[in-house]
Amino acid sequence: MRKNYLVFTLLLMTFASFAQTAHYIDDFITGETGTYNLSTTEYVTSNSEYFGLVSNTNISSNIDIDRQFFGARQLSSNQTMTYGPYTLNGEKNATVALGAAISELNTWDATDVVRIQYQIGSGSWTDMLVFSGTGENTTPILSGDGTSLGNSVEEFDYTIESLSGTESFSIRIQFEGLTESDEDFALEYIAIVSDVENFPSVDLTSPDDGSSYLSGTTQVLVTYSIDGNADAVEIVINNGTPISASITGQTYVIQNPDDGVYEVEVLVYVDGFVVDSNSSGFTVGNPLSTSKNKIEGFSVYPNPVNNIFYVTSAKNLTKQVDLYNTLGKLILHTSIDNHQSISTRNLSPGIYILKVTENNNVSTKKLIIK
Repeated sequence: MRKNYLVFTLLLMTFASFAQTAHYIDDFITGETGTYNLSTTEYVTSNSEYFGLVSNTNISSNIDIDRQFFGARQLSSNQTMTYGPYTLNGEKNATVALGAAISELNTWDATDVVRIQYQIGSGSWTDMLVFSGTGENTTPILSGDGTSLGNSVEEFDYTIESLSGTESFSIRIQFEGLTESDEDFALEYIAIVSDVENFPSVDLTSPDDGSSYLSGTTQVLVTYSIDGNADAVEIVINNGTPISASITGQTYVIQNPDDGVYEVEVLVYVDGFVVDSNSSGFTVGNPLSTSKNKIEGFSVYPNPVNNIFYVTSAKNLTKQVDLYNTLGKLILHTSIDNHQSISTRNLSPGIYILKVTENNNVSTKKLIIK
């Protein structure tokens, strides 16, 4: 499940009926309000050494962000990024939400740490969210939660509770370590808001994530419930055409599914914005039994894979590539042209299921990543 507080806040600002205060909103493009202060001047020394606003066009990065973002990589010393102080006017809480990612997995050491902290008045700084490596060349995780950072942006949030309503507070991001050329941290957006009115949320209770069904299964039930008032709800199966669904919850039936790997996502809308979502992956029968190479001239090489592989066909058409793990979880989703390489540098070694769609034709193949 992923809630986008940046979208929430921008949406809430258009509705007087929603009580909330936006202290700071920034997607590093529009810069809706406020500013940040850095411990040093922004710089981009090379495509692997920077601290400031960057994009994938001027740095070397596998991060799935298609626009400008704030990045920190190969730092010569610890740095900070500070917001505020902001003065509360009766608000009793403050929520900080940010979208974060990294370019390379298995690169952080235990001394590589990114802390998101808050300060009330002139008091001490208190950790809210702490990302750190767990040893040498490890993938950073969120302390106390275990969620790992990857090259797809994930949202993390923390709410400061029980405020008196008259304090001032500040937010700080502290970058420690990150001294090597492959150690980085990316911030796609940040929102700092108070007294946010609850948006509708979705609870997906069936199918269980990673569940398996026998070949010949006649029905798979997609059961969900909605807490709050939604304008619209859609169900999306394997990135297909959205299916309109009940705004209060229901059980949707997938009839006579073929053997294969499936990803079901339930999207909740308010005023045209997706404000919450929940997804689950499952398999039916042997996923590779669907591999009839319906794409003319379908080929995948090399296989086993070491860092990159290619997908080709007889026709020079755009292809949608989906890669699933053995639990049926969608790991990678991208579109490529013929002979375009696909990187697996951020994926763990193992067996995966590759599904390629070209002009409504589908082929699948077992992919081994070294």
